[in-house]
Amino acid sequence: MPGGGATGRGVPGGALGAATPAGGDPEEVELRLAAVKRLPRGLGSVRIRLRGDLSGKESVDYVRRIGVDPASAVRSGALQFYRAERGLLLQGEMRSSGVQGEERKGPCPPDVDPDVNRKKGRKCFPHDPDCGCHGPIMLPGMVGWAGGAGKGPHFFIYVGDGPNTFWGHDHTVWGQLADEQSMNAVKAVLDLPVSSGGGMRMLKQKVPFELRLSTR
Repeated sequence: MPGGGATGRGVPGGALGAATPAGGDPEEVELRLAAVKRLPRGLGSVRIRLRGDLSGKESVDYVRRIGVDPASAVRSGALQFYRAERGLLLQGEMRSSGVQGEERKGPCPPDVDPDVNRKKGRKCFPHDPDCGCHGPIMLPGMVGWAGGAGKGPHFFIYVGDGPNTFWGHDHTVWGQLADEQSMNAVKAVLDLPVSSGGGMRMLKQKVPFELRLSTR
């Protein structure tokens, strides 16, 4: 899983920009990618639709608070992408000295057995010894906390070509890419040079971003 070096892939299916269900969050966050040496004109923006209906309020509140005071996050030097697994995920962090996250993993979807992972004989990881169900099967463009965590700062964007059944219901999903332009920006970062080590591919040059809240 993200943060742990897993490389499982999914099967065909899924879509970007699905409508937020009634009662979901109308906000989006925009990650304005900074220019890097190889692409001095910049990489565009990644727009993420907040999905509190999938994660619960704690996760989206964390993102909102960083968006309300982006200057603190910039001073903390921790709004950036740093890991690029082409065809699988782009991982980054959004950290602010003024925002403390509350550890609260997402809920199991209502149509899924909460004990589904254990019944399928999945390996339980140390951070989740009960093999809990914490969110939906991830579709391309979904955004969740890395390492099976229930809070920031480390997050990832799934970019596989279908539902990632390998990860099961392990991740707290708090967002979804809003459009194809955002996916194209993510893929542009994934094409940047990487170095390999410890089973992960890390960007040779981290890509900073500015974070802004917006409404649709």
